[in-house]
Amino acid sequence: MTLKKILKIFNYFDASLVCSPFGLSTRLRKNDGENMSQYKYLQIIRSLLHLVNHTIPDIAYAIGWLGKYTHNPNASHWSFIERIFEYLKGTIDYALHYTSFPV
Repeated sequence: MTLKKILKIFNYFDASLVCSPFGLSTRLRKNDGENMSQYKYLQIIRSLLHLVNHTIPDIAYAIGWLGKYTHNPNASHWSFIERIFEYLKGTIDYALHYTSFPV
């Protein structure tokens, strides 16, 4: 899946832009309150892991943190996901270009 397709599937294609995948004050803790949709959270994490493995390795640390909470996500985890999507929206046109080496 491409980044554009993932942003459209999860309705974050029109997200605002931020310059980093997470802020310095971001703290994730175990959920002791109200539960959020575990199924959709897991779908998003899987899609983001696909991006990490194939095209966008710079979000690996953030996705690793989010992956710890797939069993019981809460609102702070969702806001962290939204921040990652906002970051990805800003990097949608970034690419690596390789040139061949002279033989």
